[in-house]
Amino acid sequence: MKKYMYVLLLSILGWTVQANLTHAKDNTILHSTPVLKVNDYVVAFTYPKPPYIDEHQRLMVPLRAVAEILGAKVSYDPARKSASLSRGQSNLNVTIGSSRAFFNEQEKGMDTVPVVSEGAVFVPLRWITESLQLKLNHHNLGVVTVIDPQALKAGRFFYLSDDDRFGIQRLSNPYVFQISDFTVSPATLSAFSSSQGYEYAQSLQFKAKNITGHDLPQGAADFHMIISNSSDGVFFNDTEMTSVDIKDKVRPAIQKGGLLRADTQFTVQFKKSNSLSFVLVAPRSLKVTP
Repeated sequence: MKKYMYVLLLSILGWTVQANLTHAKDNTILHSTPVLKVNDYVVAFTYPKPPYIDEHQRLMVPLRAVAEILGAKVSYDPARKSASLSRGQSNLNVTIGSSRAFFNEQEKGMDTVPVVSEGAVFVPLRWITESLQLKLNHHNLGVVTVIDPQALKAGRFFYLSDDDRFGIQRLSNPYVFQISDFTVSPATLSAFSSSQGYEYAQSLQFKAKNITGHDLPQGAADFHMIISNSSDGVFFNDTEMTSVDIKDKVRPAIQKGGLLRADTQFTVQFKKSNSLSFVLVAPRSLKVTP
């Protein structure tokens, strides 16, 4: 079934697809080691930069991108330098540079302060998760996981579970890989037409280590990827683009402690300039069928 969405859902190990996104910053190679997961998805990139650890050793996240992933609404008042997030009956407010926060108009203190970095509001993740009463898992691999049954359900994520239904049915283990060295390359203009707009070439690369303690057989290793940009029209997607539906896709065996390297090439088309919003990756193993 074909669906029209504001997100392009991909499962990629190294094949060419057409996507509607652009580089996040001109002529810049964006490199990161992911430190955040939401449910089974590693937050590999968020605009304008990935989540990071601040000088107080607190995990800072871009408010707008994370709010969308969690199905929340966000607003910012530049005159007051205040940001708010709302979901259901929960309303949260912070002020840039202040450790005072308010949950449903009741004050809550923070041990670090929200900041504006590269034009985006960054807030401590703990402020969001405690206010929304979300569960956090801290792993010794340096990754924090947010457990939220409402995440990746609303808005552009509405069809996520349906588009990945075959992968979900064949899921064996969502905790098999640790992603590192995630890189977004600069976009290179390759063509232009008055009817189609601009066309760019772009790529994503990352490495993932098998942390299961045993070998993964051929056909088991898989990545389900979500790539989103700010709206430049409606994106096209159908289930034929998901990795589980690609019958001739090669999934090599990965030895214990071995690395899986992914290099994804994109053809980019858009009618006006847009920015890459976020990249989410679900590294996993699938049940191997005869």
